[in-house]
Parts: sequence; structure tokens; C-alpha cells
Amino acid sequence: MAGQQKTEDGRFSERIREHARRLGVFTARDLADAVEVKDYQEKRDVSAYIRNYLLRGEMERVGKKTKRGQRYRLTPSRHMEVSNRQRLWNIVRRMPGPDWSLSDLRQITGDVTVAQVKRFGQWMVESGWSTRTAPGRFRRKGGPWPIDVPPDQRSTPRVHKSRDRRRAAAIQAMDRAFTAIAEARMAIAEMEDGHDETT
Repeated sequence: MAGQQKTEDGRFSERIREHARRLGVFTARDLADAVEVKDYQEKRDVSAYIRNYLLRGEMERVGKKTKRGQRYRLTPSRHMEVSNRQRLWNIVRRMPGPDWSLSDLRQITGDVTVAQVKRFGQWMVESGWSTRTAPGRFRRKGGPWPIDVPPDQRSTPRVHKSRDRRRAAAIQAMDRAFTAIAEARMAIAEMEDGHDETT
């Protein structure tokens, strides 16, 4: 049943995209009429799809709001072929509030995998663009935020050297800890041997 619903949602989304492409510039009402919505729920679905397309950067507003409503158009094709990381970046950047979650991103994108969304969340924290407020939940830091997603600096040689230094320091700390434990065990053993000799 869930699979059938997902297929139907996908078909409805394709219908919306196809009619949006044909209309060129349109309002939510224009798009709903073109898709021939059958009920109030489908009319709400059209508005929800427009919001999601705006968040993903696949649709943009055109001019000021008219009597018939705000006009939209699909983003020019040169901006359509974007990486998943760019799409996720667009969503977080356009969020109305500073708080966002991995489930928000999954719900809006739909076709980005859970692993990709998790990696993006980790990158946002490590790059300093967001802070983690709870498992799977984040808060966007203040801007300015560039339109294009910044490059992932975690793979640069400088970052690798920093990781190597931290790893070496951690290994040395572990060695010191194990040495201290061994020395403590030896001291305890000597104390027990001395106690046995006096009794």
C-alpha cells in the first residue's frame, strides 16, 4: 500500500513538473487548473510541491505578487543539474527558520538517500555552518550564506595533517594510560606481597 502511494505521488509530481514546464510562468492556481486537481487535498499538494521546489532551488518566484497570486517558473536548465549536496544546501539556506532536521531534508528531497543526508549533516557541523542541537536536529548559523555550496575542505592535505596530529596525540595518550595502569598493578602486587611477608 505504501509503495502504491509513493508511486502515485511520483506520478503526481511528474504531472506538476510537466505542466509547469509547458506553462512557463504560472501561479499556483494556474498550475492546479492545468493539472486538473480533483479535490482540495490535491490543491494543497500542488502548493506543497511548489514550496518544496522553491526550497530545492528548482523553481523561482517571478516579479511581485498579482491579484491571481505569486507567479513562478522552473529554474533555468543550467541550474537544474545540481549535486545532491547543492540541493540540500539550497534547502537549509532557504529554510524560513534557523532549525532544520535530517527528516526535513529527506521529506523535501525524496530521492536523496539517508546516508547522503547524514553525511551532509555531519559536514554542516564540521564546516561550521550549523550546530547539532539533538540527534538528527540542527540549527543554522548566521550568514551571509553563499548561493553555491562551499567546497568540502575535509579532504584537503591540511585537514589530513591535522587528523594525523590528533591521531598521534590520541595514541600517545593511550600509551601513557596503559603504562600508568601497568605501574599501578605492579604497585598493588608489591603491596600485597609485602603484606603477606609480614603476616
